[in-house]
Amino acid sequence: MREPERLHVDPFGNLQVCQGISLGNVFKRSLKDICEAYDPDSHPIIGPLLKGGPVELARVYALPHNEGYADACHFCFEARLALRKRFPRILNPDQMYGGQEMEPEK
Repeated sequence: MREPERLHVDPFGNLQVCQGISLGNVFKRSLKDICEAYDPDSHPIIGPLLKGGPVELARVYALPHNEGYADACHFCFEARLALRKRFPRILNPDQMYGGQEMEPEK
């Protein structure tokens, strides 16, 4: 995630570094602009993940969590699911989170 070698563009134009973590939307900003602006350490989701994985993400945002998860990706998904309303432009689209829609941005 610090220097991604490949990214995914979903059908909605979201440039994703990992499923459900958007760096921006190519329908709204150029790919070049999105990539040039990418600062993984200051990114509100990626920064904590780079520092300490999903445990750090949960700690930084004081998220409740269980004792056991299938793996780190499962824990990360659950943490991001809890943060979706706080970071709707980053944690999208709804389809990546089981179709759980958020309230529209105001």
